[in-house]
Amino acid sequence: FIALNYRKKHDNVYAYYLEGFEKDWNHSGSQHRAYYTNLSPGRYTLHLKAGDALGHWSTEAAIVQLEVLPAYYETAWFRTLVFLVICGLLYGLYRYRINQLLRLQHVRNRISADLHDELGSSLSGISIMGALAKKDLPVTHPSASFVERMVE
Repeated sequence: FIALNYRKKHDNVYAYYLEGFEKDWNHSGSQHRAYYTNLSPGRYTLHLKAGDALGHWSTEAAIVQLEVLPAYYETAWFRTLVFLVICGLLYGLYRYRINQLLRLQHVRNRISADLHDELGSSLSGISIMGALAKKDLPVTHPSASFVERMVE
């Protein structure tokens, strides 16, 4: 910002304040710049005035309306996007774990079926051999009761 008195430019003095951020005027001398860093997002009103070397200030301050926009990571859509990505990752991990458990159960079922078939064929063989042994074994033989239990 600058005053419109170009005759004695080096004698011009300036003051400013940012409504909503400061309460008092900042006198910057002949520097006609105002710097603000780390302003929170929102609307602000910058008041500017100029004076001469004798201390005569402008009667009305110039007013500039400013709006500071939030950073992308402070916006609602970004936070929603992060939330959805995290939910998607958690759901993906959940589905991965469920699929691993289903594969493990499938392997267990296959092993159990193989063992059942193998055990069933072994028991059938024992039953057949017991029936053959019982057929040729006399009833008074001492092991007849054991063979009978084996066949049953």
